[in-house]
Amino acid sequence: MELIRLSNFKLAYSDKVLLKNVNINVQYDQKIGLIGNNGVGKTSFLIILRGEKDLATVSGNIIKNCKLIMVPQIISYSEKSGGEQ
Repeated sequence: MELIRLSNFKLAYSDKVLLKNVNINVQYDQKIGLIGNNGVGKTSFLIILRGEKDLATVSGNIIKNCKLIMVPQIISYSEKSGGEQ
């Protein structure tokens, strides 16, 4: 069963393109992960997949047959992620 499908997905902030021409098909029972340096857009990508508004420019097709839940990062109050900085 298909849970998420992205076709020709693009994510950008102003003139900085974070993702371009992404095509992903996530099936039930698959395990996936997002890997990348701090501040490259992993959390923004998940926020957009959840359907929440963001300052990013998004294009392409998103089909979701599931509900996404994000678990917040555990950081000390003195530390900030790259995206938060």
